[in-house]
Order: sequence, then C-alpha cells, then structure tokens
Amino acid sequence: MGSSELRRRLLLAMGLPLIGCGGAQPQQQQPPWDGDGKGAAVGDAEDGEIIGNEAQPYKPGAPCVTDQLPEQICGSVSGRADSCGPTGESLTSYGQSSLWVSRGSYVANDPTFADFVLDPEATRAYQASITSSSPSLPVAEYCCYSSCTSLQVAKSARLDVPAGYHVESSCIPPPPAGTAAPSASAPECPAAVVLGGELLPHDGGDAGAGQCCYQTVAIDIEEERHYRGRPARIDGAARVAPVATVAGWTAPVVTASLPAEVRARLAAAWTVTAQMEHASIAAFSHLALRLMAAGAPPELLIAAHRAALDEIEHARIAFALATAYAGAPVGAAPFPALAGLRADADLAALAVETFVDGCIGETVAACEARWAAARCADPALSATLARIAEDETRHAELAWSIVAWCVRREPALRATLEGALADARAPGAPPAATDLDLSAHGVLAEHDLATLRREVIATVVTPCLAALAAEFV
Repeated sequence: MGSSELRRRLLLAMGLPLIGCGGAQPQQQQPPWDGDGKGAAVGDAEDGEIIGNEAQPYKPGAPCVTDQLPEQICGSVSGRADSCGPTGESLTSYGQSSLWVSRGSYVANDPTFADFVLDPEATRAYQASITSSSPSLPVAEYCCYSSCTSLQVAKSARLDVPAGYHVESSCIPPPPAGTAAPSASAPECPAAVVLGGELLPHDGGDAGAGQCCYQTVAIDIEEERHYRGRPARIDGAARVAPVATVAGWTAPVVTASLPAEVRARLAAAWTVTAQMEHASIAAFSHLALRLMAAGAPPELLIAAHRAALDEIEHARIAFALATAYAGAPVGAAPFPALAGLRADADLAALAVETFVDGCIGETVAACEARWAAARCADPALSATLARIAEDETRHAELAWSIVAWCVRREPALRATLEGALADARAPGAPPAATDLDLSAHGVLAEHDLATLRREVIATVVTPCLAALAAEFV
C-alpha cells in the first residue's frame, strides 16, 4: 500500500471526499515505503545551481562516472520460476542494502530499482552468507543488484539554523570518479549535494575517514523514542509492563539458526516491541472508556474493543519471537501502574492524544510493519508482519474517525491539532546508525524508523489533517 492509498483510506474513515488528501504534494520527497527514489524533490537551491548528471545504463563491474555513487541492494525474488531477474525490480523483499541516495518503497516489484542490474559476483557472496547462517533456505532465490546512482550537486548551498536547532552531519562516500563541483577543503567531495530532498553544504572537513559529510539541522531536544502503535499513557507518560519469565503470552514459532550476537539483539528488540504491543491493549481499553465518557457513537466503541483484541494477538506474536530468540520464556509481568488510568470526558485531551498516538503513531506503525514485511527474508514472518500492518492501518482509520468526530463537535480543536502537528514535524536528533542490520528478521533500525516517521507525517498526516480542516472553511 502506497501513501496515496493510505491517505484515501484515512480520508474515507473521516467521511471526507477524496479530493484534497490523495493528490500529490509539491516539493515532497517520496517516502521509503512508497517513492521511486530517483526524482526526489530539491530543497532551497538559491545559493547553488544544481548540476545534473544524466543516468547511464549500468553494467556490472563497470566504473561509475563523475558524480555517481555505486549502490547495491540484495534480497529475495521468491516465486520466480527463473530465479534472479535481470533488474532490481524483480525483488520481492530486501535484506541487505548499500543505498546512499536511492529511497525505494521496499515493496515487491518496486520500480525504484529498475535501473539496478543483476550483479553476479555480489549475488554469489550474498548467497554464501545466507547458506552459512541458514543452510535450509533456497539460496537461488536471493540476488543482488547494483547501479551507479547519479548525484545532484552544486558549487554552494545555504544552511539556515533557526533558534533552538543545531548543525549535524549527514555523510556519503566520495564519488569514486570525482565531482564536477568540488569542495575547497576536500576536492573529492561535492561542495553541495541533494540528500533527503534538501541541498546541503559540505561541512568543510576532509574525507580522511572515507566519507563526505554535509551539514543539516536538527532540533536541540531529543525526539521521543519511536513507539510502535498507541502507548498506554499515565499522566501523559508512555508506560509498559515489566517482563517476566512466563510462558503464557507466547505462541510456537520457528527461528533460523543464527549467531549468538544476532539472537541477543533480536531477543531484545522483540521484547521491547512485545511490551509496546502489550501496553496498547490497555490503551485501547482505556480509549473505549474515554469514548463512552464523551458520548461517542457505538461504532467507535466497537472498533476500539476490536483493536484491543488485535493488540493481544500482536503481543503474543512479539513475545513468542522474543522467547524463540532468547531461548527462554519471555512474557508480561503484572502491570500495576494501570491503576493510574482515568477515564474523563475531556474532548480536547481525547482529540490531541488520539491525534498524536493514533493519527501519527498508528499510521507510522502501519507503514513500519509493511516496510518490515517487505524486507523480511522469512516468508512466514513476512506474512505475519503484513497482517499486523493491515491491523495497524485499521487502527489508524479508527484514530482519524475519532479525531474527525471530536472536531465536528468542537471545530475550535483544529488549531490545537495543528499545533500538535507542528510539534511532531520538528526534526529530532537522528538516532545513531547501528552496525548490525536486522531488517531481514523483521526489525528495523531506529534511524530508519525516525526517517519513516518524518516522511509519513509529511506525505500522509499533514495532507489528511488539512483535508479535515478544509471541511470548516
């Protein structure tokens, strides 16, 4: 499901016409779960003229030309009779990548990777790595595709740093064949380059560490850690139950033989996810009480209770995976903090919390699960994540329905929600990149999730809230 279809579903959930939420947004970068990655919008370029570089058909082993970076993506082409297809568009899921500029959707048959061609040498190495860790997998279905991706560069760029923000760096490798717009301090690096849809200036350092780094801005306060779905909030703070060595929350699952470090990382990641999913059960139960207190219609109450049942199953799946990777039972301990939950009839508080945790949080969670399903190498886990993605999409629809109901009762809430959206759009300090890619096992890195959140807010949440506000103009 792309951003247009997701916007369409959320708009219908609010009972609004499709005009205004499904159209393309000017100057927006396509998100990693929806875009083509080859035509990212360019940010403010007044200080520098963009120097284009025509894309050339790539041949494996051929050197990249000026202002091109070698990129590669590896994954599964499961279901193809002829195994590896000729281009990256053949991929149905992705497990390993070296992407610096391209930002694909990570869904099956993504046209983003149509310019990536089969790389036999990289494919052999990738298949050998899979065989060493999972001998039973059909390695013939795992392939690598490579490309020389063109950069958009300029001889200069301006960086504005508003109050409350600071400068950070975003890095890429130096173009192996050099650049047409060299930096004065590091001639191997472009003086300015388009990354993430913005024209960024070189940071003035050298590329001694094998990187070309570019200045970008980030807000001074740290962004709240990504939370999957709707949290259980007590006095405004997200709370989860502690874990315990109990088996009641788990279900039988099978995991591949993996190195101890990988299993430990996966056990920790799925334990955190399980705690979040478990807390969401309480969040939806609490939501149903708040809806009753506010006089909501029965269809919203029914959907809230159904969502709580979904979260029970999500928690069982996550605890089961944590147990399998840990090699010992992992379950939920008593959660006495829930005694602090209170159900009141404050419509404004209900609208804002639902907007932040549902319209944003659950919309992001739906895209996260869908992205993770597409990158997961295990077909059974991929299918499970795809089902969770559909559940989270319905939860997002419920959240937008609740917010629309609140705004129709109190139109003045529009301004409050726009303020909450502005807070959510503020860029946070990007989480540090990890040295272990767990996406083949359904776990996305925090820095990927932070990027996903920003782009969901830009391409889905912002236009949908604007469509709701337009109903009152």
